[in-house]
Amino acid sequence: MLIFLIYQLVNTETALILNALSNIQSSGCISKISLSLNFKIKIICNEIRINLKKNKWTKYNKLHISRTFFFERRVFDDLYDKQSNFVVNIDTTNLVINKINLGHHVIEYSFVDKENMQLMIDGEVVILTKKHEGLNIHTVDSDYFFLNRNFFNNTIKREITDV
Repeated sequence: MLIFLIYQLVNTETALILNALSNIQSSGCISKISLSLNFKIKIICNEIRINLKKNKWTKYNKLHISRTFFFERRVFDDLYDKQSNFVVNIDTTNLVINKINLGHHVIEYSFVDKENMQLMIDGEVVILTKKHEGLNIHTVDSDYFFLNRNFFNNTIKREITDV
């Protein structure tokens, strides 16, 4: 289930990471915020709907590299600046991605440091790591990499066509 969820989340056809998440609808949500050393936000929803478009991938060694979805480093930096001390828990009865109901999911995310964000999806760890070349999403089974557009156009694209 985790791999299907990650596969759906990373399969978007867009230039920027924010556009992939621009179409999220939720219903029946209750939020609780607790203030301590870390801000804790707990969100319980009846349903979260996410509509995503397909992405084109290139296999490069063991990585799945996006050809249509690129990482903007400032997005990660802005999110870290605003939420570095937040721990966010989302519990949804129905998580619907592209009209497919994946059922009940518990998702938690927090920042480990300025370079790494940790997602826990139903107890399974997914690490997002910001690198100079882009964003790596590491799951138990696979690695996905969203390059910044300049690195893709100037390095990887040339290497792929030279092979």
